[in-house]
Amino acid sequence: MSRKVILWVLGIALLAYVTYGVITAGNDAPPVSQNASIRFGKGTVQAERSDSHAWKLDYDSITSDTNEQELLLSGVHHGVIYREGRPYLSVQADHLSVNSQTKDFSASGKFVVETIDSPDYRKLTSNSAIWTDVSQQLTLPQPSVLETHDGAKVKIGSLTLDVRDGTLHATNIGGTIKW
Repeated sequence: MSRKVILWVLGIALLAYVTYGVITAGNDAPPVSQNASIRFGKGTVQAERSDSHAWKLDYDSITSDTNEQELLLSGVHHGVIYREGRPYLSVQADHLSVNSQTKDFSASGKFVVETIDSPDYRKLTSNSAIWTDVSQQLTLPQPSVLETHDGAKVKIGSLTLDVRDGTLHATNIGGTIKW
């Protein structure tokens, strides 16, 4: 064989080898997990409405899914729910699950919410809570304790607090309070 033919054969073989490598590149790499999570330490997460603040939460740790839509916060020691752009309720929670798209959250473990700068101080304590941002309602579906400005404590089966107008709808009330 002539030298030209050998070089042509080697050139075609090299081209075939490179083409094969390009086509199969990445086939041996493991797929990227769609369920991977990211964890961070202390920080703050906040939600905004088009015209005002929605809420702000300081936490000890946060775990996020890869698209950052579901956030799991632990150790929420200082949170604020806003009413008409001003701080209205203070929030503390063991654990919160936050939907960053809808701005809703649910609490598990100890949950405490208190009025801020109100002459009619109220404190609610429960083991479960659901915040629905579109309606601006806080629901405590499990038994709760309501403490008023004069120290009275009332057991409540479940309740919904409408933050927009400040109304409280409670069921299975056990105790008396001065309103």
